[in-house]
Amino acid sequence: MNSKMKIIIIDDEQLARQRLENLVNEVSQFELIAQCTNGDDAIEKINALKPDLIYLDIKMKDMTGFNVLDKIKEDINPIVVFVTAYDNFAIRAFDNFAFDYLLKPFKDNRFFESANNAINQFSLKKTISEDKLIRLLNYINIKN
Repeated sequence: MNSKMKIIIIDDEQLARQRLENLVNEVSQFELIAQCTNGDDAIEKINALKPDLIYLDIKMKDMTGFNVLDKIKEDINPIVVFVTAYDNFAIRAFDNFAFDYLLKPFKDNRFFESANNAINQFSLKKTISEDKLIRLLNYINIKN
């Protein structure tokens, strides 16, 4: 896989965004394409930029991370890693198809473990999509 994963960080706390930005920038397979400080901005940027992975805070001033996910276009399906100080949202996060859940304050190695898992998931998703496309093209060629 030679394409980088497009990343958006969504958190209303500046220090939390800065820490995530620093960690994201250490992962060579990641490309940070946007940061958002609130839910409305997050919805707009996710719909416009179609990220592969989002780091999403659950409790923001204007809405929750769950509200953000409810309002993005259905055809946009980023890998979602919730980043929050509240452990009581974990079950709901996984019910909303979270890929991972980083509980603040998390250690750097926990972030990199999650990042590696996301890279593997992204690679698998791309491989499956490419395989489906190849099978479709072969099917079309057989029929013609």
